[in-house]
Amino acid sequence: MNERLGVLAWSFPLGRLFQTQVRVSWLLPLVAAILAFRLGWEIGLAFAGLLFLSILAHEFGHVFAARVTGGMADEVLLWPLGGLAFTQPGPSSNSALLTIAGGPLVNLAIALLAFPGFYAPEELWGVLNPFELPISEFHTETWIQETLLLLFTVNWLSFLANLVPVYPLDGGQFLLAILNQRLPGEVAHRIMFNTGMIVSILIVALGVAINLTWVVAIGSVLLALNVMIGIPSGGSTGEDDSFMGYDFSQGYTSLERSDSRREREPRPSWYQSWKARRQEQQQALAAARRLELERQLDELLAKVHEHGMQALSPAEQRLLKRASEELRQRSKPSEP
Repeated sequence: MNERLGVLAWSFPLGRLFQTQVRVSWLLPLVAAILAFRLGWEIGLAFAGLLFLSILAHEFGHVFAARVTGGMADEVLLWPLGGLAFTQPGPSSNSALLTIAGGPLVNLAIALLAFPGFYAPEELWGVLNPFELPISEFHTETWIQETLLLLFTVNWLSFLANLVPVYPLDGGQFLLAILNQRLPGEVAHRIMFNTGMIVSILIVALGVAINLTWVVAIGSVLLALNVMIGIPSGGSTGEDDSFMGYDFSQGYTSLERSDSRREREPRPSWYQSWKARRQEQQQALAAARRLELERQLDELLAKVHEHGMQALSPAEQRLLKRASEELRQRSKPSEP
């Protein structure tokens, strides 16, 4: 799997923002060049710039949603079709769902703020069509209005695209999270994979029917991603009945068979491997933070023991309370 998809995961670091490493896929500059070629350099580059900012806002919607609901996030990868926020949601199922929903909700909020009904009511219904660009060129006297129209279009498209139930889009991740709450993991993944295949093929067919090459291209990319991310490399037999690390080739009873009859487990996909590395880093950061909290708490308690509570400054008292509460929460046993 890594060999088949590795080039699509290439990226370069952009820096850190809100304690989060931001990486950019090499495909984004390529998409910007294609947009400039197809739409003209002014509209194309403006669209590409707004797309970059909207994807960045989208991914930090995931990051902040994860943190607010008790989870962690330390890296985002910006892709042309969205991005990948490497988050560790909180322990509750609602935290996972809210973390996934955080990105599209940010796009919807930006689209509402840039809604043309506030400044261009004559464009109201035209901009809701996701298959047409509302402007073809900038005009000196109305460039602000036209930029807002582009901003609305970019975020409206991003919101609609992430409702599509194809993994790894947010719609696919949201559906998979719901299925995992109600079905065995392997069944949920198989349903998600089949749904993604059907929807991707329907998008390609729609693009052909309405004669829009970019719709066909997006459907084809989603189809390829669904296959490559969803199916790890198979074994030496050349057949692969697994999806996202789950093996269906022998049914549920395969776990009860002897080792000599078990097939070799499939290798994890590049996405699974990447997520595992991110989780290891997050766990290391959490452990380091706990040690630092314990050190600060020990120093404050020693000061209280020697000089009394009145010796602490207001800031130190707040730190003592916060560190004590956080360590107490982390020490609670998880519910069965």
